[in-house]
Amino acid sequence: MPATDPFSFTFAGKPWVAHEWGSEVLMSLAWLAGRLGRRGAADRPRGRTAYALIARELALWMGPIGQVIGLGLSFACLQPFLFARPHMLAAPLLVFWTGRLLASRREGKAPPLELALLMVLWANLHASFIFGLGIIGPFAAEAFFEAPNSVQAKLDASRGWVLFGVIAAALSLATPHGFAGLEFPFFVLGMKVLPNILEWRSATFQQPTLFEGALLITLFLGLWRGARVPPFRLLLLVALVHMALQHIRQEAVLRCWRRCCWPSRSAGL
Repeated sequence: MPATDPFSFTFAGKPWVAHEWGSEVLMSLAWLAGRLGRRGAADRPRGRTAYALIARELALWMGPIGQVIGLGLSFACLQPFLFARPHMLAAPLLVFWTGRLLASRREGKAPPLELALLMVLWANLHASFIFGLGIIGPFAAEAFFEAPNSVQAKLDASRGWVLFGVIAAALSLATPHGFAGLEFPFFVLGMKVLPNILEWRSATFQQPTLFEGALLITLFLGLWRGARVPPFRLLLLVALVHMALQHIRQEAVLRCWRRCCWPSRSAGL
């Protein structure tokens, strides 16, 4: 695995992290097999998988009308990102990971440790694995503060989450780059050139957009139905909205994860 840039003229020989090498290998094999003969041909199976996982989660909490609205808003925000690019391979992992953490919270226990093995695959496919690690913290805090009001009970409730987070973080290092792969997402966010790249620019509302419509509809429905969001999930939602407003590319993450902040069944449609 190359550790220096072998492609560009201005940065040749400089340190380089091939953070999507796994996706690139899979997509190259698909190209050789004739499965990438035209633009977008490879994103459909992964897109369908991600939407199927979102639909399954929405069905636990919403009626038919709510499911249609939720999936419609998800498609509106994700549609601009449905390209044959590595992030489409990571999208189903993002939705599945979040769904399993939600299921663990509903069951009042920590995620199964074998779920952490998914981080090995994810970290070698796309840098979005860092979001998977980041979401563990709010759920661990939620488990701690919602446990019975005794120190021992709170420690017991959060211990499994902490262990799961530590193991998942350790497994995320199982890439050709080790700690460099873990640091890479933060390096990208600090690049001064980001404002010059369209998908890394801030969202603009000078003209109506699907993203703006999805935000306003979600806000309207939440206020109308009296949605009550647990505090740590509300903090997570605020952070995701901030990320989406800061960089257009993060709108897809907000839409995939919006379900983790959705209110209980009593407030659903």
